[in-house]
Amino acid sequence: MGRLQFAGASDIGRLRGRNEDALGFAAELGLAVVADGVGGNAAGHVASAIAVDTAIGAFRRDPGGVGPERRLSRLRRAVEAANAEILSRAMDVSEYYGMGSTIAAAAFADEVAAIASVGDSRIYRLRQGQLTQLTVDHTVVQEEIDRGWLDAAVAATSPSWGVLTRALGVAADVAVDVREESACPGDLFLLCTDGLSDALEPGEVEQMASCQENLTQLARELVFRANEKGGFDNISVLLVGIAPLAGGSR
Repeated sequence: MGRLQFAGASDIGRLRGRNEDALGFAAELGLAVVADGVGGNAAGHVASAIAVDTAIGAFRRDPGGVGPERRLSRLRRAVEAANAEILSRAMDVSEYYGMGSTIAAAAFADEVAAIASVGDSRIYRLRQGQLTQLTVDHTVVQEEIDRGWLDAAVAATSPSWGVLTRALGVAADVAVDVREESACPGDLFLLCTDGLSDALEPGEVEQMASCQENLTQLARELVFRANEKGGFDNISVLLVGIAPLAGGSR
């Protein structure tokens, strides 16, 4: 795998009173994580911070191993540890009761990205100018789309928009979606909260990425554009670029 480059940006947006998103990465582990405190619930900002910090710490301490199944199991265990820690803290501190968080995480090794998600924070891959969503939202609206009850084109107008069907901190057992995707030199992975994905169309992201090679600046520009589109929620983005081979391009 080519050299990994990480860059992130987060903003409160224009309507919220507090930023309940969190993001973090461990370059030496090839690990990136974003989280979104659930819907203004009690101490959502605490839950998202716990999710990111615990997942990174658990992944670091896990011996892991080679091979697809071991990589995915290691990432799943890290997310499950984050869920357990949120529940534990909520039991210990009365002000934290009811807090929860989404999570999206990606671990890179051997031209593969192991990805995990709970909730509606997303992971995308930009390859040769084409943006592909790699995660599936755990929301009422997505379930209605999957069952053919709702047209995806009008999903954003549904009264169920943003209602989660899964989150960390809800129950002792959490269903974590995990899968592996190819990760090639020149690819750009984008992890984000719904404040970004709800505001920007894939074509906008593709166009902005094609015009900006500096990942730090691109992360800032994505957040700025989401704010320009209304900034209705907290906005966070974490970019992981795989350095292209000599003479290659994204």
